[in-house]
Amino acid sequence: FKEKTGQELQLEIRDPGEGMFDRVRIEQVVTNLLTNALRYGDNKPVFASLDKKENKILIQVKDLGIGIPRDQQSIIFERFERGG
Repeated sequence: FKEKTGQELQLEIRDPGEGMFDRVRIEQVVTNLLTNALRYGDNKPVFASLDKKENKILIQVKDLGIGIPRDQQSIIFERFERGG
């Protein structure tokens, strides 16, 4: 990955779990999270993990960029919204 983008992506799969999911939606969400982390991560490493917590699957993506202003954090997951 680093050879193509110049950025480091670290992936940790602790427990992938099993379940029935909408593959297209999950792919869309993960792609958006990773794309945003790579775009706004200030060319620093991006960390992604997958784990099973009780009866849920937890996907986390973390970058070391500037972050999202606190006053915008409550709206970024609303339809058609983005931080600025």
